[in-house]
Amino acid sequence: MSRAAEKAKEAKKVRQPNSRAAMRNELRMLGALITDLVTDLEPPPVVSPVPMGPRLALSITEACGVLGVSHDFWHEHIAPDVRIVRRGRRKIVPVDELRRWLDSNAERALP
Repeated sequence: MSRAAEKAKEAKKVRQPNSRAAMRNELRMLGALITDLVTDLEPPPVVSPVPMGPRLALSITEACGVLGVSHDFWHEHIAPDVRIVRRGRRKIVPVDELRRWLDSNAERALP
């Protein structure tokens, strides 16, 4: 019989606590039982992730984060010039389109 099963038997024996001390003892035993049950569980098998290449598109939020701009700035200054892909409610921005926008809007520094 496993240790957890033995503790479960002990917990069943002390079912009628008469005092606060007995209730505390029962709670400690139940806590130990739960801890043992949780530690006896086997972790799920590790599934190796599918190898992925570089990202081809980003969500609007991710694109804002990568560019370091707010959603308001995106909608006002960038969205009118960038092509996006819409599927249902989802909108994604191709990374190449972001690069194109950056190249066309970049300024040269004066020497």
